[in-house]
Amino acid sequence: MAKKAEKAIELAADEGGMMDVGDAERTGIYEIGYHLLSSLSDAEVTAAVKELTALLKDKGATFIGEKAPERIDLAYTIEKKIDGRLTGFNQAYFGWVAFEINSSELVSIKTYLDTTTHFLRYLLISTTKAEVTASMEGMKVRVATAQASTAAIAAPKRADEEGGEVSTVALDAALKDMETEDTKKPE
Repeated sequence: MAKKAEKAIELAADEGGMMDVGDAERTGIYEIGYHLLSSLSDAEVTAAVKELTALLKDKGATFIGEKAPERIDLAYTIEKKIDGRLTGFNQAYFGWVAFEINSSELVSIKTYLDTTTHFLRYLLISTTKAEVTASMEGMKVRVATAQASTAAIAAPKRADEEGGEVSTVALDAALKDMETEDTKKPE
């Protein structure tokens, strides 16, 4: 399983993905956004978070921020195989943690996340302290400071998005055209 996790991290880095493993001695800032199964009790959710943070501490992580899991409605049903059966979830406990760690530890962290049954889904990404602090704005987190917006939000607009405001007349006409297209019956 460790080889599979290591290969997934290498592929993500090679394909310009979110992960950046670099050399074995490099430290980096990472964050994990995760969904825990909605079928867990409050005590099990607390235990799952303690288990994850204990693993990160054991690997030498320095915590930058953390958001305690809270139950949320999911935008769509996510299925997971549990005890040999495919089970659908419409809710989950969403939590988040940001930390600094040696990049050589990422494989074991990913292996843990892949093999631990109480995680419905997770995302492990490379980030920066500025992005983490910007993410913490407005969130209930354990460490709260704010600096700058993420690079994705601050990215320049595409050329076709530039040009100022659209008049209400043009907007109404475009909406009417879309409405007409939606009501046409297929032939």
